[in-house]
Amino acid sequence: MSSNIRAKKSRSVSENLNFSSSFRSDQGEVWNEIEMEARAYGVHSPTAAMKDTLEKNRESVNQYTNKFRYVEGQVGCLVFLNGKPAGFEMLSRPEKYAMLHEKILRSYGISKLRIMQNVDYIDYSVSQKEFESAISGIMAIDAACFPSVGLGEDCRLRQGKIAGSALRYEEETIHGAVFWLDDEIKKEKRREGIYVIDDEMAPYRERRDRAAHE
Repeated sequence: MSSNIRAKKSRSVSENLNFSSSFRSDQGEVWNEIEMEARAYGVHSPTAAMKDTLEKNRESVNQYTNKFRYVEGQVGCLVFLNGKPAGFEMLSRPEKYAMLHEKILRSYGISKLRIMQNVDYIDYSVSQKEFESAISGIMAIDAACFPSVGLGEDCRLRQGKIAGSALRYEEETIHGAVFWLDDEIKKEKRREGIYVIDDEMAPYRERRDRAAHE
């Protein structure tokens, strides 16, 4: 799945854990987002499979992922899209991260293509201050931890435009994934009086809320 859809899935699981202690996501939202992404990329899939969207755009996505080779000893990455933080991923061991490096980057590659469809300019510059600010934003959130479905505990981060999770076992983080939510960022801009144009990929949750008030 694209990082955008993974972010929304992470948020919905966190919300269900808080309200019902259930590791369930809003599958309606997930499938709706997959279908909209496929439509936006001109993919006609009878099953609305994310794989079909990736296959059609594989060459473009590979041009993106090939620029970011795995570095020996690397255990994670902090990804910026169009100059803004999009996601943070980490695993406890380099050999495990190496197995997932390309797959993780592909999920952000699909999201990058979406951004390129809606903007005239891509900002590739990221300062050290912006990097440190993104990390500090994650570290400032108090995690809510729940018993995992297996070993360890599932810790959830949810505050403002950030949502994520981390699997911890014996005080060690085994895997962590944190996302900056695109629809929450749009809401923040609106509160600041910044006009935001909603395209056909407007988040399912926002469209559902608008329909409820019409």
